Amino acid sequence: LMDTIKLNILSFDFYKQEAPIVKTLPYDTKSKKAEGITSEMVLDILLNLQNTGMNIAYRRSCREAICGSCAMNINGTNALACTYRVNYTNEPTTINIYPLPHMPIVKDLVVDMKHFFNQYKSISPYLQEYPLDSKLFTSLMLSDNTNIHKNYSILSLPAIEHEQSKEHRNLLDGLY
Repeated sequence: LMDTIKLNILSFDFYKQEAPIVKTLPYDTKSKKAEGITSEMVLDILLNLQNTGMNIAYRRSCREAICGSCAMNINGTNALACTYRVNYTNEPTTINIYPLPHMPIVKDLVVDMKHFFNQYKSISPYLQEYPLDSKLFTSLMLSDNTNIHKNYSILSLPAIEHEQSKEHRNLLDGLY
């Protein structure tokens, strides 16, 4: 069993205009094993390194794989640091941690997400209502469903937002 892991972490500061370098940082796993801990998430390792005085910039938020803010490239795979487990008994002795590829680096593991959020906003990833009159709806349902997308020009967006009532919310509770 190994007692230290070498972490290769890309270090870069956009504002200093210096070339990125790879910092090799040792991470002691001996004390963790003594406590009975045989694995940790990469995010926990980064937090522990920061608590020991290492200056590493990275994003984190929910720690539950919901927000995606801790996304980075770990051992050549894009992953969430909060879900990527490092097993001390059979992992390689070196772990490479880099920022997401094809995105501008701001500092260390933090990338500029402006382009991502612009794309996200452009696809409108939320439920949208397109009301139809009853004759049109009936004709669409009785006709070939593959042609429905051709009729979007006759649809109109609602003028108001439809908020969910407490009664409707109660109907959904427990169904998931």
